[in-house]
Amino acid sequence: MKLEHLRAVFAVVVANLLWSVAGVVTQQLESVRSFEMTAWRSFFTALTLATLLPMWKGRAAMWRIRRVGPVLWLSRIC
Repeated sequence: MKLEHLRAVFAVVVANLLWSVAGVVTQQLESVRSFEMTAWRSFFTALTLATLLPMWKGRAAMWRIRRVGPVLWLSRIC
């Protein structure tokens, strides 16, 4: 197997594990409003992407993302 394929398989396995844990944690949070939960999930998603993207694609990937412009900002808001 190629290294890229192994990385992809690893990423899928980790994503599945994290989604499973998220469901358990979400059920335990009774006092949190849905907007607050969405905001925290979005924050941690952005933090994870800001960490992993440079590791996988190099630091230049962050600069390429910034150049996309208003389409990316609209996506972030959504």
